[in-house]
Amino acid sequence: MRKSRGLTLIELMVVIAILAILIIIGMSSWRRHIDKARDAQRKADLQRISIAFEDYYNDHNCYPPADILENCGSADLKPYLEKIPCDPVTREPYEYILDADQPACPKNFRVLTMLDNEADPTAADLGFGSGLNYGISSTNVGLANPAAALPSPSPASSPPAGGSPSP
Repeated sequence: MRKSRGLTLIELMVVIAILAILIIIGMSSWRRHIDKARDAQRKADLQRISIAFEDYYNDHNCYPPADILENCGSADLKPYLEKIPCDPVTREPYEYILDADQPACPKNFRVLTMLDNEADPTAADLGFGSGLNYGISSTNVGLANPAAALPSPSPASSPPAGGSPSP
């Protein structure tokens, strides 16, 4: 009759190492999914704000004043928006940017936020700093900061050395 023996110390360490690796992989995957869900909420919030701003413009021939998004959770945009949304993580208002030369009645807008998932294909450096990498804007203005330096274009390709351009 054979005696059963327990796990050796090395076998026990291997099992613990494998479990630790699986837990780390699971946690990082879970974290990515949470970030993507929060980013989806931010995108949906900005889309709702855009629709509300356009409806407001149709009624008032200008966009809402600069401080309208500062009151997170308020009904300041009612009937266009029941409740002004806030960032799902920080509970801070989304960044509402107007051009400096706009009068009291803005004719364009940008609303920006920072997505957690930097691999998101819609995330880009918009030139406003503070990590703001996603936003919406009125159709008459670009989303990127016009004051930010744009990257210079790559040099045009030259013909191969020793060759002449073909006619």
